[in-house]
Amino acid sequence: MTDQLDMAVGDIALRSPGANRVLWRHGIAYGSWGQRTVRDSCQRLGIDPLQVTRDIDNIADPLAIRWQAMATPDLVRVMQVRYHEPLLSELDRLTSQARKTAIADRGRNPVLMLIAPLVARLAIELKCRISHEEQTMFPAIIAETAYAVLPPETSSDVRALPGQLLDDIRALTGGYVLREEDGDVAIRSLYIGLHMLDMDIQEHLHVENHLLFPRARSRIPS
Repeated sequence: MTDQLDMAVGDIALRSPGANRVLWRHGIAYGSWGQRTVRDSCQRLGIDPLQVTRDIDNIADPLAIRWQAMATPDLVRVMQVRYHEPLLSELDRLTSQARKTAIADRGRNPVLMLIAPLVARLAIELKCRISHEEQTMFPAIIAETAYAVLPPETSSDVRALPGQLLDDIRALTGGYVLREEDGDVAIRSLYIGLHMLDMDIQEHLHVENHLLFPRARSRIPS
């Protein structure tokens, strides 16, 4: 258990099936905080790191995907079916829902007017990312020629932007927690949809950035 305290949260999310949900429940955004240790992440949030590691140790999820055991072509296909295809339709739905909910609210909850453009921008960024991956990166990864399309491992490029937008949306909504006066069904539905989208994107980005892309880089000829 104590060994996990100084492990990167990203490594734990990959090595322990179901750990991603535990990290999420404790507020640890492993997609954007993947390189931070459990100890550091918990210190930033003011929570007990030993409780987090205990919860991870108690996981029993036989249906969780064993990402690391997958061959690369299978991993790519799962990424497409599990994340890319559902994301494209869900992003359109939530973009429209966020805009309509903000308009219908008429300024009673000013947060809604701030959320709507962030969701729209997130949709644009992720659609561009998915298109690039489907057309260029994934075929190159399978062909083991990804050295021509992968960003440098130390690059702080726009691939970090979706994570930042999610952080902003999560902060504005207080972790998708409704205010007492926000009993409207449309607002509740929007927050639930954003919460589920956030969890899926966190896992999506994490599997790519901490497993698929590093694996592709390991096959780059020296």
